[in-house]
Amino acid sequence: MRIIFLLLLIIPFYSFGNDCGELDQRRCVVSVINLVATPERYNNKEVVVRGYIYIGRGGAWLSLFSGRFDSASMVYIDISEDLVNKMALNDQDFYTVAGIFEYCGSKQTITKECYNSIIPIVGENGEPIIVSIKP
Repeated sequence: MRIIFLLLLIIPFYSFGNDCGELDQRRCVVSVINLVATPERYNNKEVVVRGYIYIGRGGAWLSLFSGRFDSASMVYIDISEDLVNKMALNDQDFYTVAGIFEYCGSKQTITKECYNSIIPIVGENGEPIIVSIKP
């Protein structure tokens, strides 16, 4: 059911390319590189992004690479450690994450530990929309 819901969420966006599109300025299918290079462009917008999940360093991160931590080329996923464990997320699988992107530079108070992040959208089952894509 989650996969069908995710496909229904993603398919309409492909016609807009790798941008938010003129018809729908809220939803964006983007890469991790887009979010890292031009984060202000996607602030407070719904994004659908794919990458490897890195577990550690204070949470879950979305990256282009498996098993390597580099916060400058990653996006923080704002979910609890309990959910990471419950959903059995690991850094060996490729994932699709749907959520609201939050640009660190847009926050009124920027701390030393301010990261660009994705707040996952919660699906019908009460869990964040984070789906593993197995090869």
